[in-house]
Amino acid sequence: MILIAVAVIFTIFILIAIIKMYKLKAENKKLMQTNAFTDYEESGEELSSGHLYGDH
Repeated sequence: MILIAVAVIFTIFILIAIIKMYKLKAENKKLMQTNAFTDYEESGEELSSGHLYGDH
């Protein structure tokens, strides 16, 4: 009985994870179709110019 309960809870968690994965994939696809990603790439901004790299 306990094994069945654990299996059901685990299955529910897996289903929730799969649903979230598809929602994130759809959101990522929508964001990639906008110009925000291409504008950032075209700007040529360096990621290494942050304060964590000590270039002050």
